[in-house]
Amino acid sequence: MRKIYYILANLLLLCSLSCCTLNKEDSSLLSGDVFPQTKKDWEAALNSVYEPLAGRSGGLFHGMLMGAMTTFPELATDVMDCYWNWDRFDKHQYNNSNMLWASENLDPFGQYKFITRAQAFVGRIKSADGISDEVKNEMIAEAKTAQAYMMFRLYSVFGPVPVIPADKVLDTTDMTFYPRSSDAEYIGMIQKLIEEALPLLKHPSECTDESRMNQGIANMILMKTFMVGNAGLWDKMGDINGKKYDNRTRWEAVKQYAQAIIDLKYYEMQKTYTSVFSISNQHNHEIIYAVSLKVGINGNEYHAHVMPALHPDTQKYKVQTSEGYALPWNFVDSFDKNDKRYKENIITSFVGIDGLPYNRDNTDAKTFKKGAVPFKYDMDPNQVGESSNHDFVVFRYADVMLAMAEALNELEGNPENAYQWLEYTRGRAGLTPYAHQDDQERFREKILKERGFELFLEGHRFMDLVRHDKFVEYAAATPGSDILTNNMGVYGYKTRFPIPIDYISEYGGVLNQNPGY
Repeated sequence: MRKIYYILANLLLLCSLSCCTLNKEDSSLLSGDVFPQTKKDWEAALNSVYEPLAGRSGGLFHGMLMGAMTTFPELATDVMDCYWNWDRFDKHQYNNSNMLWASENLDPFGQYKFITRAQAFVGRIKSADGISDEVKNEMIAEAKTAQAYMMFRLYSVFGPVPVIPADKVLDTTDMTFYPRSSDAEYIGMIQKLIEEALPLLKHPSECTDESRMNQGIANMILMKTFMVGNAGLWDKMGDINGKKYDNRTRWEAVKQYAQAIIDLKYYEMQKTYTSVFSISNQHNHEIIYAVSLKVGINGNEYHAHVMPALHPDTQKYKVQTSEGYALPWNFVDSFDKNDKRYKENIITSFVGIDGLPYNRDNTDAKTFKKGAVPFKYDMDPNQVGESSNHDFVVFRYADVMLAMAEALNELEGNPENAYQWLEYTRGRAGLTPYAHQDDQERFREKILKERGFELFLEGHRFMDLVRHDKFVEYAAATPGSDILTNNMGVYGYKTRFPIPIDYISEYGGVLNQNPGY
């Protein structure tokens, strides 16, 4: 199929991978024949670094509901179910032989190759002529932050992935297969990339496009990286390069980076939950990072995959539906029925274009057999077929509020100073404040519930359940789940996804599989 490192050293270096072809004007920009000369050339080359994040074929956000890297881990949780035959995820049957999706042109683990694209860009531009040092440093900072984001996203589901040392990326004679690093080493790499980039990145107020890396996104990447994994994982990490990694230092880091985002004094909660995702309000200040998606290029397929074919809106807006995903009823029923997020953004019944009522009691309706419809994004008047112009929201300020609440509860051993942070989302949802009567553990449960209500289908639930040691428990409640079959302990080996066996066999014998597979 492919000799992995050879492709990395010779094709990714030139930004011309056959499995994820770029636009012709971009794909050759780092080759020896057409080396970037001008600022415009280097801007185009930088765009190729962003390409894997742009929702096109093979990228992190390509296809399905929200892209492979968001959809398949979410399917393994309590907030998402699927009408298609994807038992490998929603019934936890994934293994090392079914994680390559050739038929869907999706290869989640294989996206680690894009890390090298960012490294190659940085390595080349350092010696570039024709652009100022200021512009050069800004571009380097963006590329390093993009690399850090890709590393975080992969880490959240696979653990550490192979990363070629930066000084070896441009050496085409080096055919070494580099193994996966330890968790602490890997986190240290992400941290180093962001710390080097932050002083050179723009303040979000200076950016016209929230899909370009800036100080807010950089701090968010670090905050989210330290939220991956449970306490047991962190307490086993140890010290790397003079830095201590354990469960307490992870929560100190979460608090630090959350505060750094707050201190930017740019982001703010929107008045209504619905307005966060409105197509008329796409660049609102609650959004920290969004993937820019456009009809005809890389359109957002959200409505196509959640909306019922008979719903009036699908006809009005000419949505080509495939009815793939739903919110499981157990999750929907856990909402407070006064919660505006439930009342305004979850469809539990409707009158179809055929004049018939559809709801969970209508057993003839395919739509509600698995659960309710997650109406998170409003309809796009310019929808074409499966595609809309909705940007996909990756990170937002509400997550920072919830992370601060969680960090304070963990660091202080009680939630007294954490309640106020939870009320940012609950208050907007029209819910009354919590009475200050919880101990640390009961507040943990409330945080986990609130994160589900606030962030459903945004790609955070898998890592949230794993962090709270609830993934196996919640997965076991799924009818037909295989989660407890040969599972190793409460934490469970399926809290990390397997590396496809093809990579294991072709990567020089040094790519170790995640335990249990």
